[in-house]
This record gives sequence, C-alpha cells and structure tokens, in this order.
Amino acid sequence: MTSCPVCSNKRAIGKVGSAQYFCWDCCIEFVVRDEETTVFNVEPDGTLTLYLEPLDHVM
Repeated sequence: MTSCPVCSNKRAIGKVGSAQYFCWDCCIEFVVRDEETTVFNVEPDGTLTLYLEPLDHVM
C-alpha cells in the first residue's frame, strides 16, 4: 500500500491517475515512478505546483 511521503499516512491516500495519488490529510498530490517520488501542492484554483518543503523520508 502506498503511503504519503509528507505525513506517512496510508488511510488518507486516494488514486488520481496512473501512479498519481492524493493525500486528503496534507492536500498534496504525488507521483511515484520507479524509485522517484515527486510531490505537488494543490493550489486553491486546482493547479499543481512543486512542493518545496524538505521531505523527512521518501517512500
């Protein structure tokens, strides 16, 4: 099961697309490809911007 790379929650994760997920607790989207995880903020207008906060760990 996939967990959020920001808060580590597994229960609040929803699948948005192929290898793309949304965390309801953090309100972020993330893409998992091979060993790389890219995290995005979801802006109020629905656009995605790169999440710039340092991650404690990546899946």
